[in-house]
Amino acid sequence: MTITTPVFAEDNHRYTLDGRRQYSVTQILEGLRLTPPYPGDRGQKAFGTAAHKACDLAVWDKLDFSQTSPVLMPYVEGFMEKAEELKIRPIKSEIIVWHEPESYAGRLDLWAEILDGEQAIFDFKTGAPPPCVELQTAGYALALEWCGI
Repeated sequence: MTITTPVFAEDNHRYTLDGRRQYSVTQILEGLRLTPPYPGDRGQKAFGTAAHKACDLAVWDKLDFSQTSPVLMPYVEGFMEKAEELKIRPIKSEIIVWHEPESYAGRLDLWAEILDGEQAIFDFKTGAPPPCVELQTAGYALALEWCGI
């Protein structure tokens, strides 16, 4: 049996698998009204994306700190402090995972080993993470297990 990976369309944040829509983990949480009412975007999304990318590069030892905006450095330094504390060893990042039987997909930020070999999923946030992040990462964990990456 060949397993097909979902296709992600950035413009409408939509996953499809063999032409069938796969709802994202965050869309499911929004549909269940488990996410907080976020205010309209006033630049936070671009900032969060930049901080996310910087942390991702840093965990893989590929961030050029001399070329990184000083505004992002507190986020990178905070993450790297936690990475050292937890002994984070990245396995993969920015990977699409899916759970075909439940028709959902998502892109997890970081899958890593921590401490003495325990596996963990991280979702980068620049603000206080809402409680629904626990459900988000649980959805990613089930999907990661199902697709067997």
